[in-house]
Amino acid sequence: MLPVHISVSRINLGRGGLVQQKRQRYTLWLLKALRHPYISIIGAGSAVLLAVLILALGGIRFNFFESDPLRLFYVNAEMPAGYTLQQTSERLVQVEQQVRSAITPEELRSSVVYAGQMFTETEPLFGDTLGQIMVSMKPATRDGRSMAEVWDAVDAALVESEDGARITLFRIKDGPPTTRDINVKIRGDDFAGIQVAANYLLTFLEARSEFENIILDYRPGNPELVLRLDGEAIKRAGLLPANVSRTIALEADIDDTVINTVQANELIKAEWQRVQGRFPSIDLEFSCALDDIQESLDAMLLLFILGLGLIYIILGTQFRSYALPLVVLVSVVLAVTGVVFGLFVTNNPMSLYTIYTIYTIYTIYTIYTIYGIVALAGISVNAAIVLISAANSRLEAGISVLQTTIYAARRRVTR
Repeated sequence: MLPVHISVSRINLGRGGLVQQKRQRYTLWLLKALRHPYISIIGAGSAVLLAVLILALGGIRFNFFESDPLRLFYVNAEMPAGYTLQQTSERLVQVEQQVRSAITPEELRSSVVYAGQMFTETEPLFGDTLGQIMVSMKPATRDGRSMAEVWDAVDAALVESEDGARITLFRIKDGPPTTRDINVKIRGDDFAGIQVAANYLLTFLEARSEFENIILDYRPGNPELVLRLDGEAIKRAGLLPANVSRTIALEADIDDTVINTVQANELIKAEWQRVQGRFPSIDLEFSCALDDIQESLDAMLLLFILGLGLIYIILGTQFRSYALPLVVLVSVVLAVTGVVFGLFVTNNPMSLYTIYTIYTIYTIYTIYTIYGIVALAGISVNAAIVLISAANSRLEAGISVLQTTIYAARRRVTR
């Protein structure tokens, strides 16, 4: 269908032109397919089946928001309770040396250490036991390492300390989503029970290699303001006591080469369902990146199904047939099959939003794969409608089915 949309360009369409050559080759292949209809049908069906197998076996990555990350990241440090500001600063200098040992001078622009504060995605935190190292990288080069490789090297260079300090990487995202892959709120009435449940989930994530940089927003030893809820006052205010609860947030990153955001959250949900009987008064709330993904997928799925239904109704009315609309919709299946093969060959992910930066020519490419599939469905249906309309007009003129098929198909290549 693509040559139909290049007819407005200044390509030589005459004898010997590019499109003319494609037209002749296409006609030859079409005649071979018509001479062997069963082989052609089996071949098309096999291609569709192969595409389904590629999806089922994980041949295509489902990374809903993929982009080249910013060449800037932070190393967060949370010291044990009782550390002074001076001790935190000295410990951060040691961590900085470990970080710089994993980065070459050609890659590192600068690094800055500051104790007593820590910037997060939502708010700055302050305390003598908190600190942060900001690491800025030079622009990427063709032979240089990617940020993922740098992060892996830094993570391997960070030596686990005997004093119980928690050292994690904080990666900056330039959108969307700007939030972390895992953001779970552990809610309940009994704060001690919430702590036990939060620590259990923390241990569960730390035991799995798919999760990285796991943190809780509750930090023992830091200054706290303890509030006691007055159940009677809550009722008098017209609120339900069950809706007023204490929470601890659990956040983490994932290794997107192994698992995607949806799968990671489903893994946590499955584990929680297994042990929920041990925490009857505690429930979980999943938010952030998962909300963005689920909202987008639900909307597109609904619109896609609604669009196909409307297409069938309109085509059934136009062609006065129940079978011809199904023939048109088959083109959608074949178009999606081509998308699967294209993603598999180029090793691109199935995503809602993908940004690639070609640093050698300073060009940014934005790819909307799933949105593109929805748009491609409309384009393929349009091409099929024009083809069938042309074929019907020739059939009404008394031309044979074979000649009509060849005429309509050839016409779609050159017009």
